[in-house]
Amino acid sequence: MSQQERMEKGILIYGEGAKGGYYGSTVESAKYEKADKMGYITARVTINNV
Repeated sequence: MSQQERMEKGILIYGEGAKGGYYGSTVESAKYEKADKMGYITARVTINNV
């Protein structure tokens, strides 16, 4: 998926930040775990100027 497509859908990857409208968001950390045939994503995200 291209960066343009991700931005249109509001998808950020690790360490990527975005500024839109009145706020800025950054993915600080993310972890993927697989258990019981399911995947879990735990992410720390900061939102500024909301």
